[in-house]
Amino acid sequence: MQVSIIVPTYNRGEALRASLENLLQSDSTGLSAVEVIVVDDGSIIPSSGVVESIAVRHPFCLRCIRQPNSGPAAARNTGFRASHGEVVIFIDDDVVGPSDLIRRHVEAHALYPGAVIFGRCLLAPPTPVTSLFTFLNSCGFDSGENASEDFIRADVPASGHLSVERRMFDTIGGVYSGDLSTPAAEEWEFAYRLRQRGIPLLIATQIVATHHQSTELRAICAQQYRHAMGCAEVVRKYPETLNEAALRNILTVNGPVAWSDPPSMVVMKVIKTGLAFGPSRAALLKTVLIGERIGLPEGWLRGLYRTVLGIQFFAGVRDGLQRYAK
Repeated sequence: MQVSIIVPTYNRGEALRASLENLLQSDSTGLSAVEVIVVDDGSIIPSSGVVESIAVRHPFCLRCIRQPNSGPAAARNTGFRASHGEVVIFIDDDVVGPSDLIRRHVEAHALYPGAVIFGRCLLAPPTPVTSLFTFLNSCGFDSGENASEDFIRADVPASGHLSVERRMFDTIGGVYSGDLSTPAAEEWEFAYRLRQRGIPLLIATQIVATHHQSTELRAICAQQYRHAMGCAEVVRKYPETLNEAALRNILTVNGPVAWSDPPSMVVMKVIKTGLAFGPSRAALLKTVLIGERIGLPEGWLRGLYRTVLGIQFFAGVRDGLQRYAK
């Protein structure tokens, strides 16, 4: 069997090397060829230098494609169009997986042909472990953590490492909606389209990789803001995705005040609107950073983290609805 691995990347520099070297040392038992395609999404410093300096052994091959900055969805589609594998695996450029990740994705498609498969991604712990890292791990983002089954149904994919069968998607159109440029937007649209086509979306609970992203508060706030912008972008460009109950709830809670809102929600939206204003948001973030530095008790920090991240998300939805308004 031939497998293709698509790695979209943007301004990762030398940090990209660790992810690629990890991939190229993977167990390739039973695979005739494994092509790894790095799609440089308009990085300021081209990624080709890193890619070309990495040694490759059979059955792996490695190459780099560069495109103007267009977002992760378009980058994944570029890689998909250039690939040849029967199974195509998309892996983020800051994800490091176990040695059997490729083989287990292939085995998953043998067990569940015609499904889209994605695995779990755990945050790499900082040294020393911080209060914020502990808080993030307690938020329930790892949906497959306590699952008793190897494969469970999912509503929305996480694209840290996700695989599809080539035959399921049009080569020209690609897998994702390439006009969605904000992270998370493409995942919501993808989930809606899979449901419309009757394609199962499964999380492989035993395929676990590590996500080497920053767990510093400013970085997590920026991520929350971008993902909220993604929710707004997808509903502006694909209004039909509001049929997804989870997405509809996000827009109800974080969108503008509506006549149907209960009084308590109106009050909360008014308060959040004030805190989401640029200077107020910056002041709130600064307050939490000071709390970290002076060593506030864990319980206090958890409340502050929940507040500041919630306000960042609220602001991202509001700003996204304005930016992507037709």
